[in-house]
Amino acid sequence: MSRPTVAEMWADVLARVEQSPDGCLIFPGATSRGYGTIRRSGVNYMAHRIAYEAANGPIPVELCVDHMCHNPRECPGGLCSHRRCVNPDHLRLLTREENSALASSKLKPFCVNGHPRTPETTRPNGHGRNVCIECHRARQRSAYAAQKLASA
Repeated sequence: MSRPTVAEMWADVLARVEQSPDGCLIFPGATSRGYGTIRRSGVNYMAHRIAYEAANGPIPVELCVDHMCHNPRECPGGLCSHRRCVNPDHLRLLTREENSALASSKLKPFCVNGHPRTPETTRPNGHGRNVCIECHRARQRSAYAAQKLASA
């Protein structure tokens, strides 16, 4: 079995995509960690990487594909639908370090609950990350209420 070409795989991906209102082309097939995948010749290929290569050529080994369409306000944590986006206009190449930095809490513009991340709204947690002050207060209130209820 020979490896299918990028053009062949891209045609397969395009045949299944669904247009979303925000311009994303959502791949509805199988996923791996939330990213769309297609299986050809016994091998799984990432749909967004196929999309990037079809539009721009090979991806250098030291770079990875990032989804610019990801909006932390809409997908504040966990797996989001943007991982399934295969619109080449929504994809860019980053170094692994840049991609990791974007994934870290230090550079995300919003916390997992959608609160803005600014120097005024976050504080260091002592483990190399900044935590949302509002979320921290909510966790403290919840723990205090649970403790009062348990002791009553």
